[in-house]
Amino acid sequence: MMLKTVFLVSLISYVLICVVYYRIQNKSKQIGGPISKPKMFWLGFASYQYFILSAILYFTLDQPSTCYSMLTVLLFLLYFRGIVQSIFMFLFHIWTPPMGMLFNLFCFLYLMFQFYLNSHVFFGPNQAQIIISLYLILVSGILIVDSIYAYKFYKIVGSKTKGKDAIWYASETDPSFLGVIKLTRMLNAPFLLFFVYLAIKILAYS
Repeated sequence: MMLKTVFLVSLISYVLICVVYYRIQNKSKQIGGPISKPKMFWLGFASYQYFILSAILYFTLDQPSTCYSMLTVLLFLLYFRGIVQSIFMFLFHIWTPPMGMLFNLFCFLYLMFQFYLNSHVFFGPNQAQIIISLYLILVSGILIVDSIYAYKFYKIVGSKTKGKDAIWYASETDPSFLGVIKLTRMLNAPFLLFFVYLAIKILAYS
């Protein structure tokens, strides 16, 4: 019951936070520049999986020790990235997309190694194993697609992600970002559908 409650409350709260952030980012001159709706969805979606759902599953899911150990390392990696990226972006203004791409690659390789090493625990008879398996597949997909976005974005803006006038987001008013925005909008749908399936499994957990 605790898992379901925390999951629903966190999800609703995070959606509201993302709506507020979107309005603030686009109505006032904030560092990072304007953000498109598809990009805002992706940013909120990915960050929720990384920083919120990971912690919820870690602390509330009754899972096998192997899954628990796996989530421990992943949780450390994700929060370490979040802290370092925030400092580099908001304090030192030196963040570049290749930094995120390298980190994504490291996390992806770690997950692939765990999938290979502990394949016996994935999609087992335990409900928790199914939820963890779906979650890790979702995160793996996010890491890949996020790196593609970062690469395309970097080709457009180059080193303009650094400095106090840094551009971090794809603006709908800038024609150079139309390709990235279109791709993001197209891929948001399958990721959302997969998350809905995962959410159903979480809400059915007992």
